[in-house]
Amino acid sequence: SIPESYYGLAPKMTPYESWTPQTIPAFHQENYGNFWLGNKFTPGTTHTMNYVKLTMYRVGSPGTLTIDTWLTSGFPAVPTGSSLAKGYLSGNDLTASTAGSTYIIPTGGFTVVAGTTYAFSIKAPSGDASNYIKLYYDIIGIGGKIVTTVDAGSTWSANTTSSLAFEEGRADHIFFSEVNRNRLVVPNRVTVKTYAT
Repeated sequence: SIPESYYGLAPKMTPYESWTPQTIPAFHQENYGNFWLGNKFTPGTTHTMNYVKLTMYRVGSPGTLTIDTWLTSGFPAVPTGSSLAKGYLSGNDLTASTAGSTYIIPTGGFTVVAGTTYAFSIKAPSGDASNYIKLYYDIIGIGGKIVTTVDAGSTWSANTTSSLAFEEGRADHIFFSEVNRNRLVVPNRVTVKTYAT
């Protein structure tokens, strides 16, 4: 359970790898069911990764979202093996505004090693064509990092021209799912505390 004393506290965030869109970005195609979307990253520093920050919105009620961390292999690299760590977020609590909102998603905590290429993926397994999520991305040309699967991870494809807008890193307290301006939203609770910014 989440200690009451932590309500309303912003965590100490230590970001490591990230991608910020360089042009006018868009939102990726619908993500639901067996279609999962992710992004590769190669840490420059060995660290514990326990959050990923993504910008997204929902259509309908996509249900619980799962974020997985993977090792990669091949050229271009794609996820391989079993998930190294998992995190969860209520997709039904995402904004429905097509402008999207940025969410901090706990990833379960895993030590990523400098120089090794990993990927994270996000899925809405109980979603469908009327209940899904869309994520912020950018077409960047050479060097894209997006990975996708249409068969629930049996096979993966690499998109070498596009990347998701993301940030991964370590947070001292990963007790929440959304920071939206001056609101802190705690998962599985209805209590919302405000704090000055």
